[in-house]
Amino acid sequence: MPKLRGRLRAHVNMAEITWFRVGGPAEVLFTPADEADLIYFLQNAPDEVPVTVVGVGSNLLV
Repeated sequence: MPKLRGRLRAHVNMAEITWFRVGGPAEVLFTPADEADLIYFLQNAPDEVPVTVVGVGSNLLV
């Protein structure tokens, strides 16, 4: 089974990644290495874990 190759971090200040540099903490932030890594993550994340796709963080207020 492949491992995640992207970056998985806990308690991330969303202001670090949004274009407007505002936002509160995210419990967990996953930045995939590529499309295959994202697919693997989404297929293997537990169903009870909510997932929100952010993209590049533009036009996003958190």
